[in-house]
Amino acid sequence: LLLLGAVSTFFVPAQIVTLRTVTPLPGLMSANALMQQAMQIARIFTPALAGILVGWSGARPCYVFDSFSFLFSASMIWTLVISRRPAAAPNDGNVLKRIAKDLQASVKFTFTQATLTFAILAMTVGVFAVSCVGPLIAVYVRDELKSGEMAYGVINCAFGVGMLLATVAIVRFARRRSRSHLILLGLFIMALGILLMGAVKNAPAAAIGLFGMGVGVNFVLISGQTTIQTQTPVEMIGRVSGSLWSLMTSAQLPGLILSGAVIQRIGIRYEFLGTAVVLGLMAFLGWLALPREQTNPAAVTEPERSLAE
Repeated sequence: LLLLGAVSTFFVPAQIVTLRTVTPLPGLMSANALMQQAMQIARIFTPALAGILVGWSGARPCYVFDSFSFLFSASMIWTLVISRRPAAAPNDGNVLKRIAKDLQASVKFTFTQATLTFAILAMTVGVFAVSCVGPLIAVYVRDELKSGEMAYGVINCAFGVGMLLATVAIVRFARRRSRSHLILLGLFIMALGILLMGAVKNAPAAAIGLFGMGVGVNFVLISGQTTIQTQTPVEMIGRVSGSLWSLMTSAQLPGLILSGAVIQRIGIRYEFLGTAVVLGLMAFLGWLALPREQTNPAAVTEPERSLAE
């Protein structure tokens, strides 16, 4: 798991860079939405497939099958032709010094761009909120709703359905809204969904709340990633996306740890309400901090409209 996590740290930023390199700028929102859509479809059907394989052959062959799926993915990626200008050869032979210099340049660039900073912080807070709420759903269904496995399956599925539908809807929303506006909207929808789960204690409200949470988090992630790809110079996308992935991964850890500690003191429903307040506060601060033109509807070019269609 440690090695898998380390390799993934390289993979995700490279994926973001590749999408930016091979996709025309007007089509980036559609490409990111399509990538998220494929991931959500896989997450919906993979658990059922895993259950069938485990029942048929046991757990160990599943790991072998999974290894071959990575090899198949690598063979497909190997066929990609990516044209880019070679980087200039560094004069300094000190690797650690070059890494520190690259990191400094990434941080300096990121935090001097208000929209870029907001996109990264919003994605980090969104992932933090999911890590606070997600692990508690089973306990919430059992202890608060007094329901069983069937209710848990239906309620939990609503989150995946919300994420999937968001990937379809976001391109149409992007015709009349800026990406910053969509990030604010996503944070607000997430806050409302989690607030509903904390305020109303029944299964339909929980399903609607998780559905809204799924819609909101994908609005934040897709719009934020597209913002990073379009507003960052090509030569710095790898550094900025690497920093983003590190922040998002780090945000999951305190969410997982705090979610268990907090509910011991205040209960699950108040933990949900607190998470909703954090998301709402982030959306409000973003609305105040962003330049006014960033929250106004953005014009959509004809190439973007045709690609969206």
